[in-house]
Amino acid sequence: MARKIIEDEEPKEEGAPAWVVTFGDMMSLLLTFFVLLLSFSEVDAVKYRALSESLREAFGIHRGQTVFNNPQETQKESRKGTSGELFDSLKSIIPQSFPGAMPNQRDGESTVVRVPGTLLFESGKATLKPEMLASLRTMVDLLKSKPGVVLQVEGHTDDVPISTVQFASNWELSASRAIAVIRFFMAEGIPAERLSAAGYADSRPLVPNDGPENREVNRRVEFRFVEAS
Repeated sequence: MARKIIEDEEPKEEGAPAWVVTFGDMMSLLLTFFVLLLSFSEVDAVKYRALSESLREAFGIHRGQTVFNNPQETQKESRKGTSGELFDSLKSIIPQSFPGAMPNQRDGESTVVRVPGTLLFESGKATLKPEMLASLRTMVDLLKSKPGVVLQVEGHTDDVPISTVQFASNWELSASRAIAVIRFFMAEGIPAERLSAAGYADSRPLVPNDGPENREVNRRVEFRFVEAS
């Protein structure tokens, strides 16, 4: 009886095919590449969170403690806190130093203080009233205590025309008033690079110039405190 020769069968492969390992290595390299690109680019807060959530879901990672902070969000929160401190400081000195001043207003990343023009200057003049110098020094002291803050002083008038030997129009008057305040701050020790002046005449009224009371509101000096970037 012929012996039946049974050839040994080739052993069957166990686990995933070999190409899966190569594919996994390639995907890991691609992921590393895109992570590097992301780290070299400017981080967008929304995209950053979306990418983080996608990676967590892809790798089955549950939400936990935040390890990496978005630098832009951290810097923004820091500025926000500093601006709040500045706003509170101004709010504490304005009512006492400038009676009748308009309430402090937050305008984006700046804090604006509106002071009636008649409080600082005589009608049609650009010389600071001597009795107001002590009040202005409270702002000087505040700027000295906050070296990261810059100040822009803006002069505004109503729509009543002016034409004198010194001022040909409201533009000259508003600009001269802003410059007078800046010169005082410089004389008190505030560096010129932290100060700027602008005159807007009647081009930016708060209310319509349709009566004496409204015109008085529009005649003002604005102190715009801005956090230096």
